[in-house]
Amino acid sequence: MALSEFEVKQLAQSLHDIVRDNRRGMTRDDLFAAMGVRKNDRNVSEAIDFALNTARLVKKDQFFCTPRMVGKMRGNLSRSPRGFGFCGDGQGDDIFIPPNALAGAMHGDEVLCTILPPKFNGKGPEGRVERVITRNTKYVVGTVDLVGRAPRLIPDEPKLCDAIFIDSRFLGKAKHGQRVVLQMRTYAEGNMPAYGMVCEVLGDPRDKGCDITAILRSHGLFEKFPDEVKRETAPLYGATVSAEERKGREDFRDLFTVTIDGRDSKDFDDAVSIEYVAEDVTRLYVHIADVSHYVREGTALNAEAFKRGTSVYLPDRVCPMLPEELSNGICSLNAGVDRLTLTAILDVNDKGRVIGSEICQGVIRVDRRLVYEDVTAYLEGKNHPYTDDDVLCQNLTVMGELAARLHRVRQKRGCVDFDLSESAIVLDEQGHTVDVYAKQVGVANGMIEEFMLLANEAVAQFLDDLELPGIFRVHETPDPQKIKDFAQYIALFGFKFPPIRKEVTPKHLQQVAIDVEHSDAAFAINRIMLRSMQKARYAAEDLGHFSLALKNYCHFTSPIRRYPDLMVHRVLTLHLTGQINEENYDRLSRQMPEVAEHCSNRERNAMEAERDAVDLKKCEYVRDHLGDIFDAVISGVTSYGFYAEMDNTVEGLVRIGALNGEYIYDEKRVLLMNNRNRKTFRIGDRVRVILAAADLVNRTIDLGLVEDED
Repeated sequence: MALSEFEVKQLAQSLHDIVRDNRRGMTRDDLFAAMGVRKNDRNVSEAIDFALNTARLVKKDQFFCTPRMVGKMRGNLSRSPRGFGFCGDGQGDDIFIPPNALAGAMHGDEVLCTILPPKFNGKGPEGRVERVITRNTKYVVGTVDLVGRAPRLIPDEPKLCDAIFIDSRFLGKAKHGQRVVLQMRTYAEGNMPAYGMVCEVLGDPRDKGCDITAILRSHGLFEKFPDEVKRETAPLYGATVSAEERKGREDFRDLFTVTIDGRDSKDFDDAVSIEYVAEDVTRLYVHIADVSHYVREGTALNAEAFKRGTSVYLPDRVCPMLPEELSNGICSLNAGVDRLTLTAILDVNDKGRVIGSEICQGVIRVDRRLVYEDVTAYLEGKNHPYTDDDVLCQNLTVMGELAARLHRVRQKRGCVDFDLSESAIVLDEQGHTVDVYAKQVGVANGMIEEFMLLANEAVAQFLDDLELPGIFRVHETPDPQKIKDFAQYIALFGFKFPPIRKEVTPKHLQQVAIDVEHSDAAFAINRIMLRSMQKARYAAEDLGHFSLALKNYCHFTSPIRRYPDLMVHRVLTLHLTGQINEENYDRLSRQMPEVAEHCSNRERNAMEAERDAVDLKKCEYVRDHLGDIFDAVISGVTSYGFYAEMDNTVEGLVRIGALNGEYIYDEKRVLLMNNRNRKTFRIGDRVRVILAAADLVNRTIDLGLVEDED
């Protein structure tokens, strides 16, 4: 069977790893032998060609080598607005690329560089771009400049610092000073500059929403769906659940069922029901919208959902994974109407342990649409709007008690919680920022989180027990060197890292968090602890979730906004309806690694877009408050200054040159120190800062330090 493009890529990476581990070049025959296949095996031959084309391997005489073996580097290029660049592969120092050695490469391109002999000038390694492997800039957002001999684009991204011209034939209706999206047509090569064509005019930079739209486009994100998707899904707009669709499903419509979400929420993935089934057993029903019933394989809708991978949440809009007519309509668990679900039924004893579970297809009818703030008020015994609803209050009381038991179990097994503030951005009617504050997370939010975690764990365990293909949410064990560095860091504050027998466990880090909880160093230590952890990702193997202290975990509870959840639903449905045969099993097993990697990439892209948009709106807020003074806490320290975060989550940089006196950066202790008076600035210190400047182009904020007079 011919390999997919993803499988060829994976096989090529395996060949690279074999050569790297061999520590010397290998012949073509060596590679076939190492892979355990006959000579000239078609799949391995294809992978070898791919490895050469993508510079995973390079050839020297008859030997295949890794780039590093022959004085080269394959990596991503990071450009500076000043023209030069750096290439890094994560295996050593980045190499400096002078402006005249870039060979037309743009910021973000994947390149193959030649590492030049070291110069005796005390500087780091230097190199030149040998060739561009992958062009990662397809679209550029910027401002049209019609002053001069030829139309050109001034990119929003300062690191795209080379001229990009626009052929007059492809200027369209764009006018001077307007913001546009430019599609690249040709890239710089030799003495020829880059050219592009205007594919979308965003409008005047001052127009409402133009700034956020520009961020979306710079990340390749679009709110509107292709016409083919609209035509395909039109019959589902305003649809209801038919009697035929209810057949074969568990009927949960007589259960008292609620959704609990934000006050402004419009799409509802999850609903919950609860009941006692024995004196010491509580049965929790976690109902999740059966989105896979409507988003079928082989459709344009599914292809677009896969392409997007996730919904993106911005200060003034949502860029959804599914059309709003579906996500707010037939796919949403709206109150008072029948909806199809996949339901996790979980029996929990009085110690908070799951003693029985079942996954099934269901149909529900939500009784009440609740909001977090009101439920929190009820659970905390404050004024609430449910005084005349005894049934609801009884259910919420049982839910609150169950959530508390589940939380205690989670803490006991070593779950590592990080209390990270999220920013809320308030905009006026013109889309301008008028306020920024830290979102408040109440008891009700935590209750629903406990229920969703339990359902996700149960589904992952279900997939593993039956050896079904799946996409899992994995968070791997931290790198031992990072834990060693972290242990040395906390020792500076007088704390000891718990003894490690074989490898670090979540309980080690949880114990550190408990030990430092009431110390002045708690903020600093928790920040460094977070940076010592791996990044969570999606994988086709259930590798466990370190910070949750779980062996089994997946995402199952948000199929409206996350494609991995949708894939998990698809597998569950095939199993529950008896359609998992050998053909389906093999097909899904081959799909999962590619889907997992793609969804991880889309998640990172969405997070970057969301961060850029929030940073931009914070800069906009600061520009209206220049000169204002705030209390803040130092959130990061570098060789060029320190970052300080205010209570409203706005963070800026106090540059080292703006401090009184000469400060030296101590990398080991992560602090700045004045050698004359021994004054220090370290993470967690409280400071007073003044808003000094805000750069909307680079989305950066400069702060001044308000120092006490001696």
